Amino acid sequence: MSTKSVTGILAATLLISTAVAASPIGDSYFLSGTNFPVDFNAVNPLTFNNTGDVTPEAVPIAGISVIEQVAGVQPGGAEILQFAFLFNTPIQGIDLNSAFGFTISGLEWGTGFTGSAFVETATINVLFGSGTAGGNASAFTSGIWGPDGLSIMFNSTGTWNDVFQGQTPTGITVDFRPSVKHVPEPSTIALLGLGLVAAVRRRRG
Repeated sequence: MSTKSVTGILAATLLISTAVAASPIGDSYFLSGTNFPVDFNAVNPLTFNNTGDVTPEAVPIAGISVIEQVAGVQPGGAEILQFAFLFNTPIQGIDLNSAFGFTISGLEWGTGFTGSAFVETATINVLFGSGTAGGNASAFTSGIWGPDGLSIMFNSTGTWNDVFQGQTPTGITVDFRPSVKHVPEPSTIALLGLGLVAAVRRRRG
């Protein structure tokens, strides 16, 4: 299998270091896209699956399916989220001469999570038959925390033709992995600090 490095193209792994143990498993989220492989707005919510659950969820308006899971945890506590986008009809509907992108919105990390989250790094890889393309996508990925949770945006600087490099794509899969850092609320940090002080005093006493 040939491998090509394409700066700013698909298959992103977002890594988020986590200060608080949390996970988006079971949460709903929305997906929208630009030339991915068509333009579409978020319609029905999807569900972030358990690790090891490879059952694809269909997004009929886009002609794709999605498999998502927590792919691992970094030494600093960062959760690696994995989104595998399976294109049902390769090439059809794609503008090969244009850039592309997508937005994952509304990730909340459960009802008990307090604080905020932001994207630290990301990687993206496109698999298409006999070829692959991708790499570090941190510069082309951003995250915004709001009332509805975390939104993650990826926007390529290259086109689909830059990805395929003259090859005829078959079985297109875009593997996107973001890493998110959780930041607890100041009050939570203060309580943790008070608990530590109290524990130290008990030991001295």
